[in-house]
Amino acid sequence: FDFLVLGLGFFVPSLSPSFAVKLVLRVVLGLKILSSKLATPYFGEMSGHVGDLSPKQSAALEKLKERVADSLDQCDEADDHYFLRWLRARNFDVDKAEKLLREHFTAKETWNFKELLEWEAPPVLEKHMTGRLYPC
Repeated sequence: FDFLVLGLGFFVPSLSPSFAVKLVLRVVLGLKILSSKLATPYFGEMSGHVGDLSPKQSAALEKLKERVADSLDQCDEADDHYFLRWLRARNFDVDKAEKLLREHFTAKETWNFKELLEWEAPPVLEKHMTGRLYPC
């Protein structure tokens, strides 16, 4: 700890020792707060991928599938991998994942996404295009 304070004083000589101590404490405490935020109920349990789910993650997956069953006709790829993508994006919070998924379906309807998938690009664009349109 003294080394950090001395090192900080060495690099920034205009800092008073008490200010340097306070600054180091803020950095250390800030890292501790950040690490506690990363320690969410699902962080560090299982990966959240198919075949590597905790009981809580499996329950969240089933709950999300039940909640959006009415909208599954809008997606051809509605399997566990698909739903887990949305759950991982919202740290397995089913309410947030459902909201995000429904907003996705609404955006697909608004932008007429199926028509975009059927569009054929000119040959020069196909030759140089680096991306891909994902259907779901």
